[in-house]
This record gives sequence, C-alpha cells and structure tokens, in this order.
Amino acid sequence: EGTHYVTTELGKLVVKPREIFVIPRGIKFSIDCIEPIRGYIVEVFGGHFKIPDLGPIGSNGLANPRDF
Repeated sequence: EGTHYVTTELGKLVVKPREIFVIPRGIKFSIDCIEPIRGYIVEVFGGHFKIPDLGPIGSNGLANPRDF
C-alpha cells in the first residue's frame, strides 16, 4: 500500500504498489514515508541471498516437495 520514495547514491526511485525494486549490495539507501505505506524490505548480511530449496512455486508460495 502506498508509494515508496527511495533515495540511493545513484538517484531517486518511485516504487508504486505491486512493484519490486532491487538495490545492489553496498549501495546506501533510505526510504521516505510521505504517506502511510506497507511493504517488505529485506537486507542481506553475509553471503548471497538464496531462495530456500523447496518444490515448485504454487498458488500459496513455495511448496514442499512432499506435497507433489
């Protein structure tokens, strides 16, 4: 919900609902809250981000291999 206004070292981004943005490791960023917003922000510390080793992507997200 709401529009995210992201400021990075490289410039500004406007991220609307149902959009995804990715910022490379090592880039400083801040998110400005002008209106009420809701969303997820994930920052990875350490190695590369790895998706869990689960089965195919189903209607409710990642499924366990035993479900198929």
